[in-house]
Amino acid sequence: MNCVRFSLLALVAYLFGTLACYSVELSTLTEAAGIVHFYDSVISAKPPWPHRLQPEDREQIQQAEKLLLAHRTELMKAVEKKENDWNILAYGLRRSKDPEITAFFIRLVQQNLYVKDANGNRMKFGFGSSHGCEEITNELGSGLAIHLGEIGGKRAVTALKEAVEQGDSAVRDGAYRALYKLGEYSFEEILSMLGAISFDEKFGMNVTNSVGLSSNTVMAIIEDVSVFDSKRAIELYDRIIEKFPAGSEEVARAHWSKILCYHNNQQYDLALKQCEVALEKGNLKDYTKRITEIRNQIIKGAQQVGADKPATAPKSRSEGN
Repeated sequence: MNCVRFSLLALVAYLFGTLACYSVELSTLTEAAGIVHFYDSVISAKPPWPHRLQPEDREQIQQAEKLLLAHRTELMKAVEKKENDWNILAYGLRRSKDPEITAFFIRLVQQNLYVKDANGNRMKFGFGSSHGCEEITNELGSGLAIHLGEIGGKRAVTALKEAVEQGDSAVRDGAYRALYKLGEYSFEEILSMLGAISFDEKFGMNVTNSVGLSSNTVMAIIEDVSVFDSKRAIELYDRIIEKFPAGSEEVARAHWSKILCYHNNQQYDLALKQCEVALEKGNLKDYTKRITEIRNQIIKGAQQVGADKPATAPKSRSEGN
């Protein structure tokens, strides 16, 4: 029995061992949602995860799904009240792809476009405001907007565009990710929304942006793509490397992410080449050490699968300085 199967069996044993009583604890539903999330995000990802599930494992995952469906009302209440682990519980709801859940998410997004004060008015942040300059993150509106990108379809588009226009920064970012997922924007359109980019070595990158789309959102969009289509993600990271200044955080992050995509695909030769390209470029912020470390891991991985790779990697210019 492999380690993944053992972990799943242990979790399911816990789940259904607790069902002797009539009511189900919220923590039990969280465990069930965690099982299906693990299956979707790891086991089903591309490239395929090396450990495959046995038929009995899949049956037990189906049992977890049934548990979530049977207690949908409790899940909805927990998400609406923003209970602990509400986001993973929302995932458990989302996975059903039930039209009622889509409508529920749309309603909650529309009710949580921005953080409200005790009177229900929009809280304002910034210099001179009573709430200070540091904006409170709207996690619920943002998280549910992202979930809508997976299940909402065309019926969610209107609400998501409303979130772009009226939502606070976190909700806008989540809505942009969802709208890209739903095919409402091309990647070129997303890049164009960043506005003009300038870069100062001392103070970092500045983006002139009138619509509220952040560079972090663009990177998050590519990360969403990379889960199920690493080849397409690599193409998008190349666009980041082309568009952003060489010394920016975004370029360093794009190089790092390309290495991970190649590594996960077991394309060790391309991963090593990307390591060398990145280290030759320099200006990698805090990624230089990480890239050097993963390069050594890639060499070992290539040797373990019998790939024809050098025993040691060539020394980069950045290391020789």
